[in-house]
Amino acid sequence: MHCTATATPTTTADYEQGDVSASASVTGSTLDASATFSAGDICVGAATSYDSSAGSLGDPSLAASYTMGATSLTAGMNGLSGDDLTATVAHTVNEDLKVAGTFTSKDQKFALGAGYVLDSGSSIKAKVNSDGVLSVGYARKLTPKASLNAGLQVDTNDMDSRKFGIALN
Repeated sequence: MHCTATATPTTTADYEQGDVSASASVTGSTLDASATFSAGDICVGAATSYDSSAGSLGDPSLAASYTMGATSLTAGMNGLSGDDLTATVAHTVNEDLKVAGTFTSKDQKFALGAGYVLDSGSSIKAKVNSDGVLSVGYARKLTPKASLNAGLQVDTNDMDSRKFGIALN
């Protein structure tokens, strides 16, 4: 019997000092690198790759976030062309209710969602997106090791198109 290993080894280096962290990994001829900087409620980061066999630099991704109390704003850009932007706003209304909205410029889509804790063992989440797809999920902790999850997805543009699922874990 003859076995050949096909996995390419990966070498990784991580650095953290105060509010700065950086990571680099090399797999074959590809170097992936990322870095973040935090200052209080603001965090910025960037990531890119370099393929030494092709001599090409990957399109970098940039992101920033700002937290002000119960609200956080996050923005990201994939590539320097500026045509793939993402923005998210999340807010904790109270201990039981969280709401969020996101927008992407590349496909000009948005989504709005909320999560609500019903009691110590159950919660419900709902989301609707700009395509008119409504999703609702329910989670119930039955025992420390068992839970019940149920979900429904309806395309509001085609009410005959619905999906339902239930799981016992």
